[in-house]
Amino acid sequence: MNIILWSVAMTLGLLVGTHSSGARAQTADDTVLGFSPSGKLSEVRSELQRWDQSVLGFRKEHQFSLTSGPVSGQWHFKRFGTVRNKTYESSGIYSKFQYSFHIPIYRSFGYYLGTSFGYINEDDKTEGLDAASAFMLPGVLVGFSYNFSPGFRLVTGLDYYLERWHNLGERDGEGENPTITATARAIDGLVAVDLFYRLKWAVRFEGHRRESTLDRPRKARDKPLDAQIVKNDSWLGMGLLYHLM
Repeated sequence: MNIILWSVAMTLGLLVGTHSSGARAQTADDTVLGFSPSGKLSEVRSELQRWDQSVLGFRKEHQFSLTSGPVSGQWHFKRFGTVRNKTYESSGIYSKFQYSFHIPIYRSFGYYLGTSFGYINEDDKTEGLDAASAFMLPGVLVGFSYNFSPGFRLVTGLDYYLERWHNLGERDGEGENPTITATARAIDGLVAVDLFYRLKWAVRFEGHRRESTLDRPRKARDKPLDAQIVKNDSWLGMGLLYHLM
């Protein structure tokens, strides 16, 4: 909780301190927000100025994050075993590690390239379905970032990778009720906010929207893998980010 409060204070320091046009305007802003110039806000401003000497307006190069949070979505079985055009609810918890290399474009705006991998542990509570836990394999990550200050950043991105479903089963009680382990192609759109509480460390809050589609083998005809399955889900997570400077 102290980390989050410190991060929020850093952000308030940016909003109040960066855009002030003089000592008189700065004092007025402090009065409105209830801060004393000699108190916590002055400390935050001083820290931001010190960080800016290292960051120089944009947090570039190597960065690493580890996040986790709840997952909710739906399995769409267009064809799987004896099931046709049926939807099942899904839920679980994800953990994801991400590496990215940030490159400035103009001032505080830039882009990044990277990769990620992770794991989804699904709840198995839906009738008619054996939910599949999944390994997210390293793929290609691209996106943009905007540094509002050395302590506050907004990130958007798109992650494309292969995902390995483990023991996904259809349980409608008809036929053989197949179970498969298969590979899917995933497209993951993300938005994240990074609040830095130390020069190199941040708390990350992120949201994801994904679509995973079964990559059906060519020789799967008349086999359990001869299926059409799509999964859509949303994630909300938080974790830590490290900027290697």
